[in-house]
Amino acid sequence: MELASDNCSSTSSSLTLRLNVVLTALGNAVYSGCQFGIFVVLAKLNLTEEAGRLAYALALTAPIFLFFQMQMRVLLASDATGEYAFSDYFMLRLETTSLAMLVTLALSMYVANSFQTLLIILGIGLSKYVEGLSDIFYGVAQAKERMDVISRSVAVRGMLFLLIICGSAYVSKTIVWGCLILPFGWAAVFFYHDKSCGKKLLGTDLPIFEMNAFRSSRLRELAALGLPLGLVMALAVLTSSTPRYYIQHFSGSVQLGIYASISYLAVAGRLLVGAIGNSATARLTLYWNLGNRRGFIILLIKMISFCWAIGVLGVAIAALAGKGLLRLLFNSDYSQYVDVMVWIMGGTIFAYMATTLGFALTVIRSLYVQAGTSILVLSVINLVCVLKVPVEGALGAAKAVFWGFVTQFTCFLIILVCRLRKA
Repeated sequence: MELASDNCSSTSSSLTLRLNVVLTALGNAVYSGCQFGIFVVLAKLNLTEEAGRLAYALALTAPIFLFFQMQMRVLLASDATGEYAFSDYFMLRLETTSLAMLVTLALSMYVANSFQTLLIILGIGLSKYVEGLSDIFYGVAQAKERMDVISRSVAVRGMLFLLIICGSAYVSKTIVWGCLILPFGWAAVFFYHDKSCGKKLLGTDLPIFEMNAFRSSRLRELAALGLPLGLVMALAVLTSSTPRYYIQHFSGSVQLGIYASISYLAVAGRLLVGAIGNSATARLTLYWNLGNRRGFIILLIKMISFCWAIGVLGVAIAALAGKGLLRLLFNSDYSQYVDVMVWIMGGTIFAYMATTLGFALTVIRSLYVQAGTSILVLSVINLVCVLKVPVEGALGAAKAVFWGFVTQFTCFLIILVCRLRKA
């Protein structure tokens, strides 16, 4: 029985921007809540070290897969002229995601300090592989402005993530078995929902696996276009992953588990910002291609203002009720890290706004400058981590992320303003 509903067809009308934002935010909220729920459950079960191992596996695999996926979903969704066929996007995604899995396997064998950690990393890596295949079909739905299709898939995958990992932790006191089972659950979502619904939206069966000299040339062109985006995304996720590497090295898995758990308090806002950006990409692309600069700027200002408000709200909650909230959500050991929470939430103000500017820069195809900015941001984070983490631990990592996001927002804003003046 297919999870895809009957209204997933090429003749189904596009949804309004507001409805797309609401539905995407709803799906991402479910996924975010489930992911955060995993860390809450692990804290309640006194499995903070397992939380640290999971956080380390996610931090290790995310930049690898994001680099090799090269933001094909965004390129597909913003390919208004149909320059490349869906089969080009899918074939390239299949090849690059396979490369990402091989790199993950090799790296995990080098960095894992135990066989248990190795299995956790490999399980998360396989899940990322399946997620990458789903993501390219998300691009089809995004181009059709049918974010409800993506929302269903993301929500189901989030619930499976929560149930499988927490079930494993409760029964066996370890997340290893859950991480190994998770790829099969996500594969079921891909085959019975994402792939099926994506084909209906396309309205055709393209020869996805056909390969010839012309196809090889097209894939190389597409890869060259997506390479800077992949680099930008890998560098972007390294801004949050790098401090975790330092904590793991200097303080170990337990403190990493605490830091990661607190960090996930900002995930809901981050996913909401992503939902707004993904939903508005097609509209921003339309305004830009039609030369409607006023509409482009007005929509972008609205998006940035909303992101600023979300960030400020998070800082207020952290400052006024952070200690009690950490004790309630996790346990009393976490309440002493309220200063970490305030710094993390402060950084999200600039992170959310920078993310929105990143969507705009992608639409106007200012790609390589994003990579350059990300390198600068990562350099700032590494510098602050080297100076602060060995002394302040998790607090130093939070400060490093804050200054990194301030740098990113400032650079993106300058680049966008300069580009708009030249347009």
